[in-house]
Parts: sequence; C-alpha cells; structure tokens
Amino acid sequence: MKLAQPPGVRSCRDGGKWAFCRNAANGGNYVMVEIGNLENALAPADGQLIRQELLVKMRRAEDGALDYGSGAVGGDVELMGIAPTVLELRLTSRRGDDGTLHIRLYFTEPEERDGLLLALKLAWKRPGRLGLEEQNGHAQIAERRADEEFGAR
Repeated sequence: MKLAQPPGVRSCRDGGKWAFCRNAANGGNYVMVEIGNLENALAPADGQLIRQELLVKMRRAEDGALDYGSGAVGGDVELMGIAPTVLELRLTSRRGDDGTLHIRLYFTEPEERDGLLLALKLAWKRPGRLGLEEQNGHAQIAERRADEEFGAR
C-alpha cells in the first residue's frame, strides 16, 4: 500500500473516517484489545482519561484538525521513518507500573482508499533509548498489519 501524500493529509487537513484493522485469523479488533491491555497497565482514572483523549483526537482527525509535526513543536501526528506508510498519533504520557509511558496510536492513510484513517496499533513506550527501540518495533508491527489489510505490494 502507499500512504496518501503529503503525510497526515487526512488527519491534519482534509479529514476522513476511521476504521480499525482486524486480525485476519480471528476477526478481532487489534486496537480494542490493546486499549484493554493499556488500561491494565495504568491507574483506573488514567485509563479512562486516555480512552477519552483518544476519542477526542480521533474525532479531531476525522475533521482534519490535528497538527502535523514533531512532538517537540507540539505536533499530534508524525510519519514514522522506520515504517514509511505508518503515522503516529501522540497521546499524553501517563504514569504506569514501570514509570512514565508515552502512548501512541499508529495508523495509516492509504492512498488506495479515499478518506480512510486506518487504526493499526495502540502501544506505549518508555522514555529514552529503550523506548525508541520499542517504538520502532511498534511501527513495524503496524506496517505489517497494514500490509496484511491491503495485501503486500
């Protein structure tokens, strides 16, 4: 699959409609399973806050109202260098059992389907070098899911 251009064109400008990538083996919704796992890693109040923040940001993406760019400049969405068809949507960092967790929704805007915002993976990483390695792995899993959804080209 190819990413619609420029990266973030739908979530940060034109808008679109969300769909969730599903496990081909059992039809399960990856992101719904992952949000349950995340809520187990957070205090109950933080789990609810993240769920609400995710919903708000997904609605803003549908309106094309997110900001593209690095987190350092306040961007919500950025292209993943290691997985060039995957975008990350940043959520507020929260305190988890093992310290600070940086929470991300990995998604794509496939050129092949007008207006589609496809949620691929919800994940969290720790700060620092280890977190960057975790993030790269998450982005690669998201990319594989997109390839499975559209058939590798």
